[in-house]
Amino acid sequence: MSEWRPNSRPQEEFMKSSVDELLYGGAAGGGKSEVLMIEGLRDMGNPNAQSIYFRRTFPELERSAIPRSKKIFPAFGATYNGSKHYWKFPSGALYWFGHMSNDDTTLQYQSAEFTYIAFDELTHFTYYQYKYLISRLRKSSPELNTYIRSATNPGGPGHTWVRYYFRPDIDPYKIRHYEKRVNYENNSEYFVEVPAPTGNSLSRQFIPAKVYDNPAIMENDPGYVARLKSLPPDERKMLLEGDWNVFKGQFFKQFSPLVHGRKPFMLRRDEWEIFGGLDYGESAPTSFGLYAVRKHPYKIIRVGGYYRADITASEHAKNIIQFCNNCHYTHGEVPKVIYADPSMFTKRRMDEANSYSPADIFSAHGLNLIKANNARVPGWQVCKDILNPNLAKEPIFSYFIGENDDFVRTVPGLIHDKTNPEDLDTTAEDHCADDWRYAMAAVVNEGGDQPKRKTWRDMLREKIMNAGNNNSGSFMGA
Repeated sequence: MSEWRPNSRPQEEFMKSSVDELLYGGAAGGGKSEVLMIEGLRDMGNPNAQSIYFRRTFPELERSAIPRSKKIFPAFGATYNGSKHYWKFPSGALYWFGHMSNDDTTLQYQSAEFTYIAFDELTHFTYYQYKYLISRLRKSSPELNTYIRSATNPGGPGHTWVRYYFRPDIDPYKIRHYEKRVNYENNSEYFVEVPAPTGNSLSRQFIPAKVYDNPAIMENDPGYVARLKSLPPDERKMLLEGDWNVFKGQFFKQFSPLVHGRKPFMLRRDEWEIFGGLDYGESAPTSFGLYAVRKHPYKIIRVGGYYRADITASEHAKNIIQFCNNCHYTHGEVPKVIYADPSMFTKRRMDEANSYSPADIFSAHGLNLIKANNARVPGWQVCKDILNPNLAKEPIFSYFIGENDDFVRTVPGLIHDKTNPEDLDTTAEDHCADDWRYAMAAVVNEGGDQPKRKTWRDMLREKIMNAGNNNSGSFMGA
């Protein structure tokens, strides 16, 4: 194949688009993978061009992408390096195949530079992986383009963040422009849509494609549509119709921004006690949740969160203290207790005489960490129960709107683990969920791993009943 032409309007629009970030597809059979791969050939005549095509795992690349490339790339004079998984073109340009099974593997690309990045099945990747790879877009020749292209179906661990980021269910084809802003109070970053391009903005676009847009598959496999129509209703809507409002396998089905989100307010010191939850990461993000609990009536609020990767334990500790000091809803107080990731307490040998753990470093900065209960399934059940508004007049748990963007972005999109449906898929971006679980398991269970005469479920139900009986004031107006 020395020439390739788009076979549908969506593919034509994909190839013509000059936006910085583009998401293509939204339904099965729309010709996503091939056009994604072909687009990376655009600058292969320039010796400084480097493209990379991502799937979540290497076996996925072996099953589809690499065999497909072997049918296309040799016609352009490229030769394949099977040990390093790249194609070299006559100009010297390189086309790589890459994979990232989890957030910790992302830093293998820390020193890499690419002019084109492609994500096949973007909803299988985390937001952190996607945003980190954008930082690897660089060019050494002014005539080169730098851009990122993705393709996916609805569903998967990243369904929620992809929908939030590209808005595929609103105004397809529309080009949107976003500027990055920094909240210096909590050291977080966020994007604001702007009406027109600026010197600091990046552009995004979603182009829908369905099986009916792919004449090749309609001609070669006419039974494909019938098989999609035979799927269960939710899967049929996602894969045949490209419906982003359906989400199969959601772990926290009880989660609802309308029910659990609330307008922030000042927390009275004599009513609310603050505490923290901490999931620690080094290359992966560290997530800290600032929580408040009121005993009568019993309520828990996630006040805000700190979320950051790629810095040291000492820097995380300083940033968390700064975040707490800047939170006026809790009067700038640092929680006396933080229920932390048990892995933080593992000591590492620094030299012949000294061994330290991340928890030791946090403690040196004045943060009091307590090893959290890491029983996953009971912990998740606590989180589900406090979301449930049917056990009492109102749910026990809520969060402050506008102060928990990473929590709201990641937690609703988590899905069940394929082998253990009582657990969630740990390959997803679960860092906020873990800090929440550590904190909720400790507080709802009234602390840690100590043996109790009553089970956590008995105690939770007692608290819920007491909350319902003693609820003299309105929760939403508290």
